[in-house]
Amino acid sequence: MKKHNTHQRFARRGSIWATASALSLLLPAASAWADGQIKFKIVDAKNGAVLPGATIVIKAGPRDLDDIQFNTAANGLVTTGDLDSGERTYKITAIVNGISYKELTGKIAVVDNQTIEVELKLEPKGEIVFDTKARVLRIDITDPSVYTSRDREHLQFFPNGVGNRQSLSKALRSVPGMVPNSQNRLHPRGESDNGTFYIDGFQLPSLLSGRAAQILTPDMLESIKVRTGNLAANFGGGSTILETSLRPAIGAAKSPLAPNFEYAVGGEEYGGTSQTFTFSRQLGTHMDTSGKAVTNPDSRAGYVLSYSRRDTDNFLESPQPQRQMSNNNGTSESLLGKFSYRINEKTEASAFVGSSGARNGVANRQGLSSSFINRGQGYGFGGNSNATDFPRVSFQDGTNFAASQEILGNNVRQSDNHSFYALQLNRTFTSKLKGTISIGGADTRQDTTNRNVLGYPLTTGAAYSTSTLPANYSIEYNPNTTLNFTQSQVQADFNYGDSDSQHAYKFGVIAQDLKGNEAYQFTPMSQAAANAVTALPYVGNSLRANADNTTSPSMLIRRTGGYSAFYLQDTYTATKQLRLNVGVRVENFSQDQSIRFAASDPRASYDTKRSESMVSPRMNALYLFPKGLIKSLGKDQPMVLRFGYNRVVTTPGIGQGAIGLGQTGTTPLPVAAQTNDQLDFSVEQQLRGQTIRLSSFNKDLKNAHGWQQMIQGPQAGAFSMVNQGDATVNGFEMLYELKPRSLDQQPGALDAISAGLSGYVSYTSSNAKRRALAGGGMVPQEFDQQQTVNVGAGYQLRDQSQLALTYYHGSGLRSSVTALGGTRAPIDQLDLRLRARPRLISNLHTIEFGVENVTNSRNALNFAQGAAATGTTSLGGTRFQQGRRLVLTLLGKF
Repeated sequence: MKKHNTHQRFARRGSIWATASALSLLLPAASAWADGQIKFKIVDAKNGAVLPGATIVIKAGPRDLDDIQFNTAANGLVTTGDLDSGERTYKITAIVNGISYKELTGKIAVVDNQTIEVELKLEPKGEIVFDTKARVLRIDITDPSVYTSRDREHLQFFPNGVGNRQSLSKALRSVPGMVPNSQNRLHPRGESDNGTFYIDGFQLPSLLSGRAAQILTPDMLESIKVRTGNLAANFGGGSTILETSLRPAIGAAKSPLAPNFEYAVGGEEYGGTSQTFTFSRQLGTHMDTSGKAVTNPDSRAGYVLSYSRRDTDNFLESPQPQRQMSNNNGTSESLLGKFSYRINEKTEASAFVGSSGARNGVANRQGLSSSFINRGQGYGFGGNSNATDFPRVSFQDGTNFAASQEILGNNVRQSDNHSFYALQLNRTFTSKLKGTISIGGADTRQDTTNRNVLGYPLTTGAAYSTSTLPANYSIEYNPNTTLNFTQSQVQADFNYGDSDSQHAYKFGVIAQDLKGNEAYQFTPMSQAAANAVTALPYVGNSLRANADNTTSPSMLIRRTGGYSAFYLQDTYTATKQLRLNVGVRVENFSQDQSIRFAASDPRASYDTKRSESMVSPRMNALYLFPKGLIKSLGKDQPMVLRFGYNRVVTTPGIGQGAIGLGQTGTTPLPVAAQTNDQLDFSVEQQLRGQTIRLSSFNKDLKNAHGWQQMIQGPQAGAFSMVNQGDATVNGFEMLYELKPRSLDQQPGALDAISAGLSGYVSYTSSNAKRRALAGGGMVPQEFDQQQTVNVGAGYQLRDQSQLALTYYHGSGLRSSVTALGGTRAPIDQLDLRLRARPRLISNLHTIEFGVENVTNSRNALNFAQGAAATGTTSLGGTRFQQGRRLVLTLLGKF
């Protein structure tokens, strides 16, 4: 057994070890060169085969609350996090493919600002086992935050969203509190927003709701932590934080410049295809013709490029359960690149840039069955009329129908484009002070256009005139809308502390400059549609047709403003069992709003502004029971209690403010920031090879944010953010995991899915209510789903073939009621993924078969028809579950 080796000796060991050496170059400078690290390579002593999933336990140091555990990746490698310098004791155990290995213990010296590399050989016992009773740390015993971690291996193993490989919102169904909705929307813990992305520590600017494009896809990520409670002061933007780590660059390609290449190419039902490609390279390390690793010590750069595209004729949720491909074709593309360069041992520069876009049709209504008569079968304005009472229309060809949007040839399209970028500098200033400075921004745009003829060529043949509009018509508007905003941002985060201190301080600032422009033009095709425009508060009369009776004016909105924040926090290790995180975040939000109409139409205009300053205290605690509280739950298994109070501010997306919806007064003010006073309590218990977490939370929301259509009813509507007054959310969550993933895995060293059974159960019960706008009592939020269950189970054979299932149940959003006096429409979905043993081309390529919605369930997600009669608002028209989808994918790597 080799206990100590220098970096230079291990750099010459071959391609596998060259890969491990290259991995360290992408670690942020703030962590990679403080204290010391150990790189372990674990192999079989008899045949030299690498051992994935080996458990390495390092005995606790002076500042550690407990022993620290790591697991080797599929290549037998793992790099520890920062360790205090000095001699450390380790213990290694392994069970690989059912073979148990003898325990190995030893000591190794950790040196400041160095990475010690060691290769250790384990002797097989020669016995077959299927479980381990060794204590393996699988819960976080240091972070007071309530979060759920998912890595790429987990997201790709369990088939949540198997029908859309790009969808991160569907993949996150396994996280308690995450309620997916139509049109890529996600409602975390009873709120309307999609969560705030942090990419490698950079707060991603907010993007438009109702977008069809996928900003980040699961294939782009190394891991994601979904933080829903006990948020530290360094996190801003909202009550749910999606903290992502991008994939790292990997070295050891066959030439100095040749990239590593991964791909997934598939075909699916509804005329769909998908392609995902990832290129990565850690420059400066390659293999020569003899197979030896060649390293250029002066080269410290790396890159990752990921591209994804999907085409289908059943793109978004349709307004009817059957015939879902009517004007519902679409394309979505996402591109992400990350580049890294280590300037010296204390400084690293990196950059990432992303771009995504989608082009799709707005699916047409074609008429619903008689079971929907009391809410509307999808004819006329908003789909509120039935086939029996909607006037039948005589067409020019002599036929006579109750004309739906499909029969009339309605053709409305939507496109959205989003881009973001960031430049980062990680610097170790002193042994105590480390920091990251980021400069970035985003640009996001969404357009709705129509390809309809302005007139009635298929029916009466009449020319268009607002003085002779039909009373009702299934084509509601010929809409043209544009929403666009840009955002620039400067962010700085600093850590101060050392290994001898009980205090770890963090402080930072963020400043954003925001600009937004919106343009709306609604040309009504019936009197019912014209009346709905006129009824809009403040501006409805100004959107009536111009004097020529054939054109409608455009409403132009310009917004400017900014957001800034300063935070300070202290993570205090009071004892080996008690850790406190106390901080404060001081925030300011401002917005100027100008509403104008076409220059040729001198009608009403409004200029208003809003400025708010908020102080947000954060107080969180963690208490560790190292050997558990209830011995019957598992011998020597740790348990953690977390509790806290936090005030969290959510600022509105500046390019998507309301024009006075839900407000009172003489002028429409910009949307106010939402404040959330949140209480959290959580208990997490580790079992043998399992974990279970129980959480409860209470939210008291002021100026609660919500999304709705500017004009209620149409499928093609402009989304608007609104303040919905006060609201409360109370909830309970449970997460059980069998073979949970390792904690704080190092870049490039994700846990391999091990042979045997893996699974999880996620359950959420919530009750979200808001105060009625008319000053009445509390009513359920439209996006409140009272019961949510997600169950995943998968089995992997020793040859790496896999079978996994997920089942999702939701009791339904309030907006899913399809009958007057009826109940919510429950959502049930069973997904399946089957992956064959890798056999093709050096056993690095395989075929995967997936089925989304195995039972072909097609219940309503949102039902806007007759919404006023049920006291709800439209969240995006009427939307039903998409039907069963079969997917076949070829995937592999070179």
